[in-house]
Amino acid sequence: MLFLYRDLAVLYYVIAFAGGFWLFWAQPLPGGEWVNVVAAFLFIVATALFFNKMVSIRVAKLTKIRMQDLRTRDFLAEVNKLDDGKPRSVRHLFARSYRIAALTDLGEYREAERILGNQMPEGKGQKVLPLQISWLNGKAVCLIDRGSFREAEQAITAAESLIGQVRNPNQRALFTRSFESARQLLRLREGDLRGQEEFWMNHYRCAGSPLESLMGTYHLAEVYDRLGRTEERDVCLKYVAETKGDPYVIRRAREILARAEAESEQPGQAAPTKTEGREQPRD
Repeated sequence: MLFLYRDLAVLYYVIAFAGGFWLFWAQPLPGGEWVNVVAAFLFIVATALFFNKMVSIRVAKLTKIRMQDLRTRDFLAEVNKLDDGKPRSVRHLFARSYRIAALTDLGEYREAERILGNQMPEGKGQKVLPLQISWLNGKAVCLIDRGSFREAEQAITAAESLIGQVRNPNQRALFTRSFESARQLLRLREGDLRGQEEFWMNHYRCAGSPLESLMGTYHLAEVYDRLGRTEERDVCLKYVAETKGDPYVIRRAREILARAEAESEQPGQAAPTKTEGREQPRD
């Protein structure tokens, strides 16, 4: 994580090694030279922990732009600044992961698929594992969007097999919730409505962010649409449409409601109760 921000990485190296070097070569501390060695080592470790905390704060602020403020395009612009363009670097892989999330929020699935490619990030360990799971999540969402349900199921299953290996409990819980939603969305798009209303209602009620709440409400509108419960559908769509932000579902909800209103005002034509194909509410 430290290497996500070049300025913090440079500061870390300067402070950690300058301070460590000074402590090592300074006048011997009480207890002998080995105390100097231990002091230098502890100083370097403490400095690393401090700067990793600084990186975490920056990442949290970046995530807030997307998840809390719904300013997806601003989030995307900041993410692009992280990318160093080196295919195997941590900065590039993290930037790619964030960029894909932003593009799917904006409904730009084809561009997200182009960036995803066909090769999951290689490697083993806790550093690359979240990137691999995020890659599978992006792949699954894009596959669901274009109706490739079998391949989407395979991506979700592959991700679920990796989630248990994530050591960070908060990160593991986040991934688990994300893929529960992906699996339910897959079932919904396949036309299986069993338990869908309850799931998306709970998704809305227990949402950890405005973005999750927004998506849960939008998919709940899709459930009501498929059930022919247009009044409840429109209540959900109005909630989404009145939200300020960049995610695609806001614009799509406004379009659906505007079309329904226009058609209902035309003599002899009833307002649509179903949305078909790519006209339906989607992630």
